[in-house]
Amino acid sequence: MSLYEAMRHKLDEKASGCFYVTNDTDGREGRIILDHGKIRAMLIEKEIGSESDHNLLKWVNISVSFSDKIPNIDISAIRAIDTEKFMNVLEKADVRMRAVKKIIPGNDAVFRTVRTPSPRYEGFDAQKLQISFALKGENTVSQVINTTDMTETEVLSAICWLHAHGLIELVSASESLSGKKKTDFLNAFRERLADLIGPVADMVMEDAFESIGTDNPDHLDSLDKPLIMELKNAVCQQIDKKDAGIVNEWVSEYLKREA
Repeated sequence: MSLYEAMRHKLDEKASGCFYVTNDTDGREGRIILDHGKIRAMLIEKEIGSESDHNLLKWVNISVSFSDKIPNIDISAIRAIDTEKFMNVLEKADVRMRAVKKIIPGNDAVFRTVRTPSPRYEGFDAQKLQISFALKGENTVSQVINTTDMTETEVLSAICWLHAHGLIELVSASESLSGKKKTDFLNAFRERLADLIGPVADMVMEDAFESIGTDNPDHLDSLDKPLIMELKNAVCQQIDKKDAGIVNEWVSEYLKREA
């Protein structure tokens, strides 16, 4: 479930509480405070207001959790957000992000140049040339982001442009968990979740699978990283912030061991 879908659901419920949104690329955390179905405030680290709105909409790879408890912070001086205007913009951003993820399955994906970039392509510029050279067929998208002076959004946009013009191709993406590896992961996930929240863990997992479009994980041949991230986010949206942080860290460590 995307941030847009999760927020729309809570807004329709006239809910109060706080969305915690973590940028998986750089670790920044944003908070979106709801008050009876309206966005009351939005904060990202030391940023408040329109700059926060703008920056959060650029985040692509995120983890989301929700708490019905509003943080104990003074928001009286923070201007209220125009809820419907923000949601309209977030919906458009959601469509763009889904399109990006069809080309770039994750920031551990690797691309290589298949044709030499040329200025004859309309829209080609020095930034795209720099990224095409940085990819090299061996560097992950994360490595390109870290080694260039560009934001995640700028790098991903350039990669999508290069791919659309047939100048680069996907070499590899994160491996999928299939067969015994898939079963072992799901069993371990359930056990870790049960350690945190007790016997309701099975129900939380069932609801999470339904939210990502399946009522039976046995029907899935494999779990690729984007699907695992969707599952993790769907779980985190049902538990409190502290437990969600533990789940995020556990999933990341598990996938590193499997890499």
